[in-house]
Formats: sequence, C-alpha cells, structure tokens
Amino acid sequence: KNATGFLGVNNRQITMTGNNSVTTTSAAALSLTNDAAILDTTTLLFTSLSSTDSPTNGVLLSGVDGSLDVTGTGITVTNPTGVGVEIRDTQTGLAVNVPGTVTVTSGTAGGISLRNVNNGINKTVLFNSINVQTDGGTGLLVKNTPPASGNGLVQINSGSIASTGGPALSATNANLDISLASVTSTNSATTGISLIACDNSASAYPGVVIAATTVSEADSSGIFLQNN
Repeated sequence: KNATGFLGVNNRQITMTGNNSVTTTSAAALSLTNDAAILDTTTLLFTSLSSTDSPTNGVLLSGVDGSLDVTGTGITVTNPTGVGVEIRDTQTGLAVNVPGTVTVTSGTAGGISLRNVNNGINKTVLFNSINVQTDGGTGLLVKNTPPASGNGLVQINSGSIASTGGPALSATNANLDISLASVTSTNSATTGISLIACDNSASAYPGVVIAATTVSEADSSGIFLQNN
C-alpha cells in the first residue's frame, strides 16, 4: 500500500518474462519514465495491472520504447488523481498489446491519454476493449504531430466512454481504427467529441465508429470534425 508497484526511471533496458501481475492501493501500478537522452529497449510483460486510489496515474509510460503486453484480464484503474492510463513521448516507438479490457473508473484528470506516441513510426497501440468513466479531463485523448497517416495506429475494437466535465473523445493528427458501442459527454467545457486531421491507415474510412453518441451541455461544439 502507498508504494508504486513497478517503478523505473532512466533505464536503458528492461526485459520481463513469465507471468507478472501488479495490484496496488494508493499508488500507481506501473510508472516508467525516461529522459529524452535515454534511448531504451524495454520489454514489459504482465497478465494484469490494477491500481486503486492512486494520487498520480494508474499507469504511466513516459519516454519508454519497446513493447508493453498485458495478456490476461487487462488494466484496471479506479479513482486516480491523475490520468488513469497515460503514455507519452516515445522516441523509437512502443508497441502496446492489451487483448483484454482497459477500465478506468472515476478519473478526475482523464481516462486514457496517448500523447506523441509513435510519431512517424509504424507501431500499434491495441486496446481490444475499453470501459472509461471520467469525472473530469478527457475520456480518450490521442494527440500526435502531423501527418496522421504516418503515425502509429491506435486500435480499439469495442467498449464505451462516459465523461462528465470534459470531452469523451479528442484526437488530433491521430491514426485511428476505433469502434465503440457508446460515447457520452456531459457538461464539457469544450467539445463532446473532437477529431482534427485524423486518418485511418488500417482500412477504408471511417476510422471511428460509434453505435450510440450522446453529448449534453457542451460549451463549444457537441461534435467537431475538421480536416479528416
């Protein structure tokens, strides 16, 4: 309790094998950060990651390159103070494979955030299913540098997003192949859904398919689409 499950700072190589799982209370399950000067080769292998009541993130990978596989039930983050699952600033690329579900509940700073992940690099972030419920921030945020078609794919095959006080989905310069059953945004200070300069290199358009969409009381546009 109160200790990060797996913590790393400025490591050039980490290799994991076998069946590994992390469950934490009042701390992040996984937190790895590398400065820009660190060119790393990281191989992360877990069956599950679970964090409850973290004062920071549930899962954080910053400047980490290589691979993350969560082969069992998936990633579960409950009531984090920071973004539930945050991946950012890869250099040589990070392949992410979660065949289970990424669940973020009661996130006050956002659910899932992918910033500058696989810019210009052909590697995929795959979350087979997501279940995101946030009370602030953005449910799913994907932001890269242009052009979107040259960036790594973000693939989500099923799930739902329900955000209060922020957008449910916001993507800029993102290469997306996303299918969701439902997306809901309530009382966002900006938009409910925003897609700007996005692409889909996996198949023909559309890159985002949502079966049911509800946006209530957004201060800006309910749904904003530009240059896709």
